[in-house]
Amino acid sequence: MNKTSELIKQTVFEIKEADFATVGDFWKNIVFFYKHDRFYYVTEGEANLILKDKVISLKKNFLYYIPSYSVVTANCDSLLSHHFIHFQFSDMYNNLYNAINLRNEAPAEPYDESLFKRIEELIKSDDKAGYKDLEINGLLQVILSRFIPKTDDVLMPLRFGEVIDYINKNVEKRITLQELADLCHLHKVYFSNTFKAQFGISPSQYVINKKMQRAMLLLRDSDKTVMEISDQLGYDNELYFSRIFHLK
Repeated sequence: MNKTSELIKQTVFEIKEADFATVGDFWKNIVFFYKHDRFYYVTEGEANLILKDKVISLKKNFLYYIPSYSVVTANCDSLLSHHFIHFQFSDMYNNLYNAINLRNEAPAEPYDESLFKRIEELIKSDDKAGYKDLEINGLLQVILSRFIPKTDDVLMPLRFGEVIDYINKNVEKRITLQELADLCHLHKVYFSNTFKAQFGISPSQYVINKKMQRAMLLLRDSDKTVMEISDQLGYDNELYFSRIFHLK
């Protein structure tokens, strides 16, 4: 068994919802800024999901992975029918899969729709024995495997695992490039260059992105003002915080 297979078999999910739905133009009002990851299987129709950094065209007989907090809006001029699964990775795997940068799209195999339907059945069942959770997790592992890049290098981001974990746990604090480099025992310039080569953005920008995700969550779920959120996230200058927030 290769390292990729080992990773998939160890992945633990927390499933939130699974069902089948047909959506139209109203979808743009409910699909954005969702805090859970999503798997889709499209059975009919077409639509565009506008993410912060790309546009994903949804089409029949394809599977999709949509990361949490990534959707800005949707264009769905006609009806789109799809199976959907809303879930979260456990903390450890959430950090790892953020680093791996999963693919967003995969052509469906003949058996894929049956996996989604079985998960929907299990979610709605009243099984109290706990076996359904094991089956659901196994089925989700199969679906996940469709989105992992086909390379033996997928575990390379683990060398930055401690850094990613540190950022997530300390996102409300001031985080410097030097302290992140120290975690890897690397010179900060070399650390910054290798981090950017792996993730496509600088460590400083990665920290900002995480802070903005937390800011959006606080704005949505709390009564705190922009000034209070700015202070909570370690920004002395509310105007600077507001500017980078709006840039996101």
